[in-house]
Amino acid sequence: MGDNPIFHRVPDHPILNLEVAQRALARHRDCGDDCAARRYFLALVPALSQGQRPMDGGDSDDSRWAR
Repeated sequence: MGDNPIFHRVPDHPILNLEVAQRALARHRDCGDDCAARRYFLALVPALSQGQRPMDGGDSDDSRWAR
């Protein structure tokens, strides 16, 4: 599985679950710096563990739904 080039690609869907991201990072721990998936999960795991959300350009207090 690790020899398959598709295994080393960045996922084509967003990973929002910390446990899933940690498992994926563990699967790529022996990969080199040229592995796109490893770089992706190296950046993603700390962001998810800190509870960061993607920026939506708006306030966290969205009053559009209050009526």
